Amino acid sequence: MTEITHYNHGHLFSLAEKAYERAKEDCTESLSSIIISVIAFETFLNEFKDVIQRYQSESDTLLSLKQILDNLEDEKASTILKTQMIYYHLTHELLDKGASPFQDYCQLTKIRNALIHKKPEKYEWEPDDADKIYKPHNFTKFLADRGIIQKPHENNPPSWYQYVVQPEVARWAYNVCIKMLRCISQNIPDEGISKQINFMSQNLKEL
Repeated sequence: MTEITHYNHGHLFSLAEKAYERAKEDCTESLSSIIISVIAFETFLNEFKDVIQRYQSESDTLLSLKQILDNLEDEKASTILKTQMIYYHLTHELLDKGASPFQDYCQLTKIRNALIHKKPEKYEWEPDDADKIYKPHNFTKFLADRGIIQKPHENNPPSWYQYVVQPEVARWAYNVCIKMLRCISQNIPDEGISKQINFMSQNLKEL
């Protein structure tokens, strides 16, 4: 009997891209694109570990990395921690939390989690005070500071959902996940596995 394994991160990125294209006409499709982009990168990390095992790498770096990933999975570690550990193990350098793309990915993960576990938005609003200045939500401030969305008017209440579910944010989310994938794939020491990973991801490009 022959065992067949399907790797799906490329397909998921394709779905995220298609949702982004639809979002240009219907901004609500941005929600799907943002969430699927993050899922696609998480899938890539899981498939990366499987490739190490399947192709029986002789690289000590990758063999020890697989053991670390097994332990992290047993402990139900976050994807952010897995990403940090993979990158450090491959490069002996820390991902910079204060710089792109990792800073963006951390913020994107928070946005994805907030979208999936959406709760009522609560804030103080004074409709009789037209001059009241509101502090923007952290999500909208981050995206506006990055130039991804326009800065909300200071007199608008600090809601965030309608600013996040936009095609510009979907495009940013997709591109952040592609950049994070490249951070991993471009630093794989085993030539055979590097070729396999790059073959699986060869058609993935930023939007």
